[in-house]
Amino acid sequence: MKSMPILKLVLLSALVVSILPMFGVNAQETFLWGADVPSTGELVVSPVLETGRQYRIVAMGVFLYDNVYRLAADPQYYTTSYNGWLWDNHFPAPDGHSFLQIDGGDVNWGPFSNGDTGHIYTIYYTGTGQSIVFQIVDWIDGDYSDNTCHFPVEIYEGPPPPPPPSAETAYAYGGDYATCFKYWGFRNWGWSNGPLEPGHYEFDIYAGAAKCNLRKGTLVGTLTIDYVGSTATVTYEMDAGWMMLRTHLYLDGEPLPRDVHDEYTTSPGQYPYIHDPVVDPASDTHTVSGLSGNIYVVAHADVIEG
Repeated sequence: MKSMPILKLVLLSALVVSILPMFGVNAQETFLWGADVPSTGELVVSPVLETGRQYRIVAMGVFLYDNVYRLAADPQYYTTSYNGWLWDNHFPAPDGHSFLQIDGGDVNWGPFSNGDTGHIYTIYYTGTGQSIVFQIVDWIDGDYSDNTCHFPVEIYEGPPPPPPPSAETAYAYGGDYATCFKYWGFRNWGWSNGPLEPGHYEFDIYAGAAKCNLRKGTLVGTLTIDYVGSTATVTYEMDAGWMMLRTHLYLDGEPLPRDVHDEYTTSPGQYPYIHDPVVDPASDTHTVSGLSGNIYVVAHADVIEG
């Protein structure tokens, strides 16, 4: 068998893996399209999938290597001891790849689905207004001439996904260290906190405090800053009943970040440190190095109740 190729894994961010124990159509979805993806490496193109609409993609079956190794592969796994439907020794595709790809990228089809469950895999996909392309890639020996069989794939159309929750804008308030954005002539609310010398700080995080009026706001969490040497570790912690969707952080020697015109800006999207989305909606940490002297901190988050 030829050496296995190595290729950097390309994950499709639009795919969320969900493995179902048995194949079946959900009550609120309709069959859209089905086709066979051949093990010859040919491309199979789906219909256009509407932007924002949720789809369920089902892939099933195996293809065979008609050679001395008697190999077989399903969308994600292969066996080197193929004998009938015996898959006791199965392995993931080499180097984290998948045998069945979408749009030229690897797909995580999930845990092994054996012969008893028909090698059936299910993922969910959010449409982008374009077709998607299926292809079998032979990661074992790269020789498509000795491959037989195909993968049937089916696409089911579900109801539109629910709209994202409406988020509240939240900023850290540093008490005596806090200066409202309106001090620099901005109409939106929020605070720059500083100057801060090296040390430990804990600031409240308020949501909905229009015009920097704390009585209009809601306390939703705590911002902790540990500034030691040339490094600052900044942690957002949400109170019970609140979650973060994303965080934006500015931390440097001037009160506010600057835009492309070298003017002060308060737009969170232009802060240099962004987690969108956060990994943990309850706690998020940024670590910033290369600092010196006194610093200012502007800490923004989009938060929801939950």
